[in-house]
Amino acid sequence: MDWLPLASTGLGAVIALSGSLLATSRTGHDQLDRERKTYRRQTYIEFATALDAAHAALRTMIREPAAPQDRRVRARAAVGDSGLFRVRGDCCIGR
Repeated sequence: MDWLPLASTGLGAVIALSGSLLATSRTGHDQLDRERKTYRRQTYIEFATALDAAHAALRTMIREPAAPQDRRVRARAAVGDSGLFRVRGDCCIGR
């Protein structure tokens, strides 16, 4: 019996299967990279928006007369209410 056709058919099947698995794996990695970039972009936008809200709240707060101790408390509240720390914490989770 001649083994060469059988061996070359088996080798061809292995090559085709490995190529298909490699292409599928690469597609999965590309999709994961796109999802990570989208998440990162959304987080950057949320952080910039929260930073702008905190800045606006601080500018509004400073225009109103108050004692220095009250300003400190009001400034902490203004920055805390802006969601800046929540967004900053979300971006550091490591997604």
